[in-house]
Amino acid sequence: MEADPSNRTLTITSTTDENVCFSDVTTVVKRWMIDFSFVSLCQFFKEGKFEEFNQTISTLETIIDGTPHLNTEQRQKRQICGFLARIMHGKHLDVSFGRDERLSPLMSAVGVWASQEETVADLTLFQHITNLLYVQSVAHRHRLQPPAIATAFQPLAIATGLSSHQPSPPPLATAIATGL
Repeated sequence: MEADPSNRTLTITSTTDENVCFSDVTTVVKRWMIDFSFVSLCQFFKEGKFEEFNQTISTLETIIDGTPHLNTEQRQKRQICGFLARIMHGKHLDVSFGRDERLSPLMSAVGVWASQEETVADLTLFQHITNLLYVQSVAHRHRLQPPAIATAFQPLAIATGLSSHQPSPPPLATAIATGL
């Protein structure tokens, strides 16, 4: 690789003899890194690998924070990653995402998920995951107070169309990972 004296272009001799603008190369490499990190993050989520997930999301945040102008696809990936992070940290009530520290990760995931409604092709899947988010955020919030779950679940069941006689839904992470 040889750079010109003005440091604006370089020649990548292993792949081409043409001069290429360094900023163009940087843009392409950042896209690849975002794509690879996103795919890795989704895989770690699906496999339930908490530590690897956290390392990858930290790397992805660093890359994205260093990218001044995200395109629409990159912004959407960032939102999806934020949603998955909230689900992955759902049982950790001491973790907060955003300004309101009273919101559990699952409660804050509701807003992120709602913003994705138009991007989810299957409306039934969207509604199913929305219902699971509500149910599990209430259940996790009141996990130390079992009587409160039934009380909190009643208006939620009415709002989401769920019945207290239905079998328990699958864990939210499982539903998202398998596309139920």
